[in-house]
Parts: sequence; C-alpha cells; structure tokens
Amino acid sequence: MRPRQRLKENRIRSASPKYGRVRTSSELGKLVREERRRQGLTLETFHEASGITTRFMSEFERGKSSTSRVLEVLQMLGLEVLVVPRSEADALLGHLKRH
Repeated sequence: MRPRQRLKENRIRSASPKYGRVRTSSELGKLVREERRRQGLTLETFHEASGITTRFMSEFERGKSSTSRVLEVLQMLGLEVLVVPRSEADALLGHLKRH
C-alpha cells in the first residue's frame, strides 16, 4: 500500500477528534498531534507518507513553528481559525454563507 493511501485510510477510520477554535500555535500543535496519533501515525510513518520531516512535525506539534505569528495576525484582525474535518467543512461553510 502506498503511504498517501495509508493516510487516507487512517483518516476514514479515525475516531471523532476534539475539533474547534484554535488561537495559539500550541493549541494547533496539540490538535495536530492528537489527530496524527488518533490515525495511528508515528512521526516517522507520517514523514514516510507525507515527506514532511519529523523535526518540523515535532516542533509544530509543540507550538514552536511560525504559525504563532500567523495566529497573532488573525487574532488582531478579529478572525478565528476553526479546525474541522474536511468532510464537515463544506456543510459548515454553506451554513455560514446562508446567514
């Protein structure tokens, strides 16, 4: 089985994670780590499937990436980041557009 196919299959069988609002890089990293683990992926297997280095993912999951500046900018502009499953994003966005 190809690595990217394995990622897709893992997403399908993953349990419902704790999605929601993200305001800090630490919150985003924690959510990403929980989702990766929920899908049964180690840093190494994620690297093999995605090509993203284990060092980057480790730092990202600990809130040590440049995402903190992006989140600060969004917060200053009064914008929110919501992390939701892709399968639910279209319905959520469609609901927002109607209001």
